Amino acid sequence: EILKHKQGIILSQFIQNELDTYCKEENTFFIAFANTFLKTIINDCDTPFIYEKIGQFIENIMIDEFQDTSKMQWDNFKPIIANLLALGKDALIIGDVKQSIYRFRNGDWKLLHNLHNDSGFESKIYPLSDNYRSLQNIVSFNNEFFKVYANDVETSFNNSHGVDFGTIREIYADCGQGVKKGDGGCVEIKIVNVEKSPDKKRISVEEQREAILEEIFQKVISLIDGGRKAEDIVFLCYEKKDISRLVEFFNKKKNDAQYVKYKDSLSVMSKEAMLVNNSLAVQFITTYLQKMTVSQDSRDAQFYDSFLEYAYTSLTGNALPTDETDISRNMSLFETIESIIEKFSLHEIPSEIAYITDFQNLVYTYSKNNNTNISHFLEHWNEVKDSTYLQQAQTAGYMSAYTVHTSKGLEYPVVIMPKFTRAKKNSYSALYKTDYEELPYVNLSGNLEDTTFCDAYVDEMHNIEIDNLNAMYVACTRPCEELYIYDYETSTLETLEKIKNKFPEAIFENDTFILGRAKPTTEKKEQAKAKNIEDYPITNIDGEESNAKLLPDKNSKHFIGMLNQPQTEREHGLLMHKILEHISSIENVDSCVNQYCPPELFSQEE
Repeated sequence: EILKHKQGIILSQFIQNELDTYCKEENTFFIAFANTFLKTIINDCDTPFIYEKIGQFIENIMIDEFQDTSKMQWDNFKPIIANLLALGKDALIIGDVKQSIYRFRNGDWKLLHNLHNDSGFESKIYPLSDNYRSLQNIVSFNNEFFKVYANDVETSFNNSHGVDFGTIREIYADCGQGVKKGDGGCVEIKIVNVEKSPDKKRISVEEQREAILEEIFQKVISLIDGGRKAEDIVFLCYEKKDISRLVEFFNKKKNDAQYVKYKDSLSVMSKEAMLVNNSLAVQFITTYLQKMTVSQDSRDAQFYDSFLEYAYTSLTGNALPTDETDISRNMSLFETIESIIEKFSLHEIPSEIAYITDFQNLVYTYSKNNNTNISHFLEHWNEVKDSTYLQQAQTAGYMSAYTVHTSKGLEYPVVIMPKFTRAKKNSYSALYKTDYEELPYVNLSGNLEDTTFCDAYVDEMHNIEIDNLNAMYVACTRPCEELYIYDYETSTLETLEKIKNKFPEAIFENDTFILGRAKPTTEKKEQAKAKNIEDYPITNIDGEESNAKLLPDKNSKHFIGMLNQPQTEREHGLLMHKILEHISSIENVDSCVNQYCPPELFSQEE
């Protein structure tokens, strides 16, 4: 179990050494090493030089989300906080151990949990005991469920590993909150059972997932029938792949003839769906650029031609045009891509307009600061394509899907969880530093209970239990009005059985727990349709030819995107901020206004 990870650890060390060598040779520095660098400067000094330089500007400090602070970050902050307190100033630290879910980023909940025992500080604790987000039934459920479930998790862990930990109980001992939002609210937890067919020995995980997705789909239909708007509904999942499955399932369902009247309400918007490189039109453009960089009779060109044919047919239903006389490399990168868009009418595909608009905005920004050679741009695109998302924030008409980690700090009217409990395993590789020169690190993701590293392994498993429980807690505290949870694991049924007497009005039968009822919307508002930008803002403005050369600024998409539509407050604010940023005196007001609001694009009134 230990040795199977040895090669990976050795490789990681080799890569780290090579990175260190590269940084020294190039006189460069990874921003990720900033905390380590500060640590070496401070080095436990009482009056570190770096803080002496900035101390005169800081009289009070507030650190929010402290439960996600790393030990190294805290070690770097402690000297300045100690100095402030010695001068009679104040420091405010805000956090909740129950919401510590970023341990994979070195967040250490133990810092907050043990802060009151820190001998270096005299602290006062002010509990925030009221909930201003959720209705009565949601708050009451969370109060009772997590206190009992935390105890069950701790007891089960202690029995399994022969230990006597009590940290989880301590963390959730004060999870009770008061209600400030009002009465009502709905909580529904359903364990979905799949009937096993006679010819099968066991039910597959895929079948269980499919059954849960069907239950969720029917719940969404009932919510929409009850007057809920699509944008009120949010799905919270533990992993990105769960979101992908859910989106794929809903995309299939909304094309089913029996659900045609719900089609405009069944679109799911997720971060993954907003990835620009997921657009087939953008893939077409970048593949065409790649083809322009190789010999047209090469095998690479044949491969690119095959993909272009496939992509164009998938996008339009037509065969790929063969006339390429208008595509030239003697234009700027921006205009070359504009010619591709126009030549193949990609701007006439409504579902792709938002993607190619943001892609061209990225190209324009890149062209202002870099060599516009096609090969260089393609190298840049390969580096950023997996992290470039649509910039538009309009979600009217869409349901949303997030991972629990990206939902933290937010709130939603209706939350649906496709899975409640999490697998008791590491979501990342936890390395433990040993005293052995031949094996300096050990991966704790395997079962090491019968090894020299037993204590470290058990402690890591206990941390995983806390990670999973905290993720459940964060998800269950996001809804304002309704919470729906589905699972095929039965581990929570015992806890629900224990707390059911706390809620005499609740229904608990057939592996389903229901507290409260969804309140139908009395005034059913017209459902907004999920829609995309209707016009490509550069190629197609009032039927004129390409306006690519008129772009005045890299942020132009905010204020020339759709000239025939009223400016939003956000767009107006961005434009005003840009103008005011460059006005240095009354004499250059007119020139700045003309620069960012050229007469060709803006009327006098605008």
